[in-house]
Amino acid sequence: MSRDTNELRSHLNALHECLLRSGGDEVREQLATCLLPRLKLAIRIRLPGIDVDTASDAASDAILKYLQSPAIYEPSRSRLDTFLAIVAVRLAIDMIRRELRRHANEASVARASIVMTAAEDRDGDVRVIEPTRLCKTSEEWRFLEAWVDGERTVARLASLLGGDEFSEDEQRRLVKRTTERLRMRARRALGAPRA
Repeated sequence: MSRDTNELRSHLNALHECLLRSGGDEVREQLATCLLPRLKLAIRIRLPGIDVDTASDAASDAILKYLQSPAIYEPSRSRLDTFLAIVAVRLAIDMIRRELRRHANEASVARASIVMTAAEDRDGDVRVIEPTRLCKTSEEWRFLEAWVDGERTVARLASLLGGDEFSEDEQRRLVKRTTERLRMRARRALGAPRA
């Protein structure tokens, strides 16, 4: 281990002791300044595919958690930077899981909205509709897949329909027309009356 690393760890331990005794803003700022880049790097090393913003948020949250309650760190069990790296990685994993759950929920809502919109007009029965009955073109198929997977960006959805060159308003109309067309086909597939 290099001399600089030993000096940094000694410095962090001294700052931790100062934080426990007085808890001044200057000590908190020094700790955050020393730890933030190290924690971001630790997260990026342990979770290589993570985006920079999530890594930064997780590192900041770990530091804030520590600064709010410095007694959570026990010097006898590990080094401060190691302890906070573990906390930061766990927070990053939680953020990623939360984001994945959010996308999964949006996708299930999208799936349900296509089926439920059609089924509401019927006797309350929910029946599964084969996507091949809804989509007449490969563009509509890609649009439906993206929609069900939670894509809501008008430009991206319009691009899947071949509307790359359209203005924003034209793209919005194209996406709305396609969505309504798919819902209408779903209603028909269920035998529901036209709205």
